[in-house]
Amino acid sequence: MKAAAWVVGAAVAVGAGACTGSSQVQDGDAGIGPCPGGLVECQGSCVHLGVDPLHCGGCGNACQQGQLCSAGKCVPRCGKGLTECGSSCVDSDVDPAHCGGCDQACATGQVCSAGQCGLVCLGGTTKCGDECVDTQLDPANCGSCGNACKPGKICSAGNCGFECTGGLVKCGGACVDTAFDPAHCGGCDQACAQGQVCSAGNCGVVCLGGTTKCGDKCVDTELDPGNCGSCGKACAQGEVCSAGTCSLECAGGTTKCGSSCVSTQHDPAHCGGCDKACAGGEVCSAGKCVLACGQGLTKCGGKCVDLGSDAANCGGCGKACAGACAGSVCHSGNHLWSKRFGDGSEQRAKTVAADSAGNVIVAGHFQGTADFGGGTLQSAGGDDIFVAKLAPDGSHLWSKRFGDGNSQMAESVAADRAGSVIVTGGFCGTVDFGGGPFTCVGSYDVFLAKLAKDGKHLWSKRFGGGVDDFG
Repeated sequence: MKAAAWVVGAAVAVGAGACTGSSQVQDGDAGIGPCPGGLVECQGSCVHLGVDPLHCGGCGNACQQGQLCSAGKCVPRCGKGLTECGSSCVDSDVDPAHCGGCDQACATGQVCSAGQCGLVCLGGTTKCGDECVDTQLDPANCGSCGNACKPGKICSAGNCGFECTGGLVKCGGACVDTAFDPAHCGGCDQACAQGQVCSAGNCGVVCLGGTTKCGDKCVDTELDPGNCGSCGKACAQGEVCSAGTCSLECAGGTTKCGSSCVSTQHDPAHCGGCDKACAGGEVCSAGKCVLACGQGLTKCGGKCVDLGSDAANCGGCGKACAGACAGSVCHSGNHLWSKRFGDGSEQRAKTVAADSAGNVIVAGHFQGTADFGGGTLQSAGGDDIFVAKLAPDGSHLWSKRFGDGNSQMAESVAADRAGSVIVTGGFCGTVDFGGGPFTCVGSYDVFLAKLAKDGKHLWSKRFGGGVDDFG
C-alpha cells in the first residue's frame, strides 16, 4: 500500500503512524491555524513524529548524526519502500517534493502519483490537496479527504477504529498486509533485507503465488490498479484493473468496490458486498463472515482458499508457487505430460476444466473410435459426445460416450468444489446421460447434464424450440 506524503516547512512526512495535534502554531502575533491531520506542534512548527529527525516519535527526540527517522524510530537507513532524501525518509511514488526521485518537485497544482507528476491521481488513490492518498488506509484522510482519525485509532477499509479489518494486521499506527509488506513480512517489524521482497509472508528474491515483482513489492498485475497488466502501468482515476486491463467495469465474476475488483464471496474486506468488512478473527466464506471456512476451503490467514487451486497456498497454507496449482502440484510451465486420443476419423476436444483436486476433465465430440485409457469408445454413426476425466498425472479415471446416429456435441464443461462435472452443448436425435432419453424438438437443442465425480448421472435437462439451440 502506498502511504500519503506531504511537505510542511522543512519536514517531509509519510503517512505511516497515526499522530494528531490541534495546537495553534504562532507566527509572531498571528496564529496560522491548527496543524493538519497527522501533524503535531513541536517548538512552533507542524511536524510529523513518524519521519522528522528532530522530533522522532516525540517532540525534541532528535536522532543522532547519521540516523534517519522512519515510522517514529531513529534508524540507520530508511524503511522498505522509502527513499533517503536529505535527512528524511520519503515515498518517491507519492511525494510531490521528491516525485520519482529526490528533489524532483512537481509543479504547482500537480500531484505525484506512481512516481510521476500530473494533474490527477492514478492507481486507485485520491487527490487530497496536493497529495495522492489511499483513503482506505490513510489515518489523516480516512474514507475521505481531511477526515483524520482520533489519537489511538487507525484507518482500516476507510473507517477509523481500534482494530484492523479485512485480513490486515495492526502494526504500530497502520494496518498492513503481512503477506506482502516488506517492512512487516509475516509479522510486525519483520523487515526484509535490502533487495528482497515479501511474498506469501516470506522474504525472498522472487515473488511467489502468481504475483509479479514491481520495485520492492509483489503485486497481482491482474487486479492491482497501480500495476495493471505490467509494472508501473497505473489505471486512470475512475478505472479499475480487471484481468490485467484497465476498464470501467469488473470482469470474471468480480465486483467493483471503489477502485478495485474484488470477490465478494471471499474477500474479508468486502464480504457479501462492498465495504462489508469482517471482524478480527473472522473469514469470508460464500459471502458471509464466519469463524470457519465452508466445505472444500481452508482458512489461510484471514482468507478462505482452495488448496487445490490457489497458487499462493498450493496444497497447504503459505506453500506458494510461481505457476498454476493443481491439487498439491505446482505447475511452473514445464512439461508434465501430454497424450493423444482418437483414430483416423474426426475427433475434437472442445473444452477442458480442472477440479479442486487437480483432476482434468475434457469434453467434445467424435466419430469412429477413441480410447482415453479405460477402453475403446465407439460412436453410433454421427458425432457423439465424449466426457473423460484424468488424474493430475494424466492417468485415466473414467470416460463416457453419449448419443445416437445423429449429431451430438459437447461445447463446455466445468467442475464444482465437490468434484462433480457439469457439461453442456447441443444435440439432435436422441441422447441419454443416464436419467432417461431426450429427443430434440428442433434441428439442435440444448442439453445440460451433471455427473458425479465418479461419472455417475446426477441429473440432466433439455432446452430449446424449433430452431437451433446450443449451450
